[in-house]
Order: sequence, then structure tokens, then C-alpha cells
Amino acid sequence: LRPLRWPCLSQKSLKSCKIFKDFCDKQGQRRGLSNRALCAGALLLAIKLEKLPCTFRDVAEASGENQKKIKNSHNLIRETLNPRLGDLTEASSFVDRYGDRLGLPYAALQACKAVRKKAVESVFTGSKQPTTVVAACLYFVCQERPELRQKTLTEVVEATGVGDNTILGCYRGDLLPHRDE
Repeated sequence: LRPLRWPCLSQKSLKSCKIFKDFCDKQGQRRGLSNRALCAGALLLAIKLEKLPCTFRDVAEASGENQKKIKNSHNLIRETLNPRLGDLTEASSFVDRYGDRLGLPYAALQACKAVRKKAVESVFTGSKQPTTVVAACLYFVCQERPELRQKTLTEVVEATGVGDNTILGCYRGDLLPHRDE
């Protein structure tokens, strides 16, 4: 794997090696997945166990492996080692990461976290991906605060990696109707 952007991952790579070894000991046959995909899946699981914000796209970019193969190996490792891991990454950690990329002030990040929390608690975001909800919440906060209105949808798309129509769909369909809540 190529070095990732986060300096704290050198410790996580040891954890991912242990996850990979445990998986190989328990599973034996790997069902046609390459070692590179399994290593990337193990690394992603180690990162998520530490509750660091990381996406399949980040690991795919670092490993040079296909996202679909990484997702398959990640799911296989999770099923084999511990089927009850649940949701491993806090979506609010993506708020900080994407907010830094956008250059948002601390108050805006806190407002975005509050909007995201309200959206998830009220269940009106349904089964949307956490990154989609965070991206829509960032866009929502940028539209609601006059000092942040210069942040465009294109900037939010570039910072989050979520498609513009996906963000707008969540923003218009899920967040905007509940603006007063």
C-alpha cells in the first residue's frame, strides 16, 4: 500500500496486519479476492475501529485497488471476524474533515454538527450514506449563514467527493422542509 495522508496510520497498519492475519487464520480460502484487496479491506477496518474518518475512496486511492473489491473484502472480513461491529465511524468526524477542506470557521462546524445530529435523530434523512448527510448539512449551513454564502455547491462537492445532485437531493428533500425544526 502507498502511504496514506494521515501520519497516525503507522500504528493502524499494525492493527490491520493483525486483522488480516486473524482473517486468514479463520477463513483459509479467500474466495477469489486478491491479497491487495484484503489488505486494503483490513486497513479500512482498522481505521474505522479507531473511529477515524475514512472512506472506501480514500483507501482505494492509497492502495491502487478497485473500490468494489475493497468493499467486498471489507465486508467479508467483518462477517468472518465479528458480525456485530455496527456502525464504526462517527459521521460527525466527517464534518471536521470536510469543514477543514472548505475552510469553515469553528462556529459553522458546530452548527453543521447540530444540523446533522437533528437530521439523524429525526430520521428524516432515512437510509442515506453518512457522507451524503454531512455534505448536505455543510451545504445547508453555508446557505443559511450570510458570511458563508460565497461557498458554492461546487466547492462542497470538491471538498466532500459527493455528487452535486446527491447533495441537492438530500438538501432539498430532507433538510430544507425541516428547516424550522
